[in-house]
Amino acid sequence: MPEVRTRRIVAVDDDERTLRVLVDALGSSSQHVLTFDRGEVALMYLEEAHECDLLILDVEMPGMDGFAVARAVRALPHLASMPILALTGMTGPGDAVAILRAGADAYQAKPVDIRELRALVERLVSPSILSEGGDGTA
Repeated sequence: MPEVRTRRIVAVDDDERTLRVLVDALGSSSQHVLTFDRGEVALMYLEEAHECDLLILDVEMPGMDGFAVARAVRALPHLASMPILALTGMTGPGDAVAILRAGADAYQAKPVDIRELRALVERLVSPSILSEGGDGTA
C-alpha cells in the first residue's frame, strides 16, 4: 500500500470568513490548510522552500494582489509547477483570462461553492496523494 502523506494547502485571502470556510471545507487528517491574510506574507513563507501542494489565492487583496503573488510564485523554481487556484469576485469580461495569464491554473468565483471547490482541489493536486472522506472521488 502506498504511503499517504498530508497535503499542504496554502490559502491567502484578506477576508477572515473566507479563510475559515476554506479551512472548514478542506482541512482534514489528510489535508492541512495554512492561512495567510496578506500576499506578501504568504510569498515570504513560500520563498523559504516550503513544500506546498496547492496555493489558493484571492485575486483582490490590498498590498500584493493575487496577480502579483501568482507571477512571483511562478518565478520560484521550486514552486513553478505548483497548482494555483484563484478565488475572485471579479466577473467581468477578461477577468478570468487575466488571472490565468498571471499564472493561475484554475479559478472559482466568489462566493465559493464548497462542492465546486473540493472538486477543483481534487483535480489540481497530485492524483497520487489520496484524500480522506468526501464523495468517494480521488
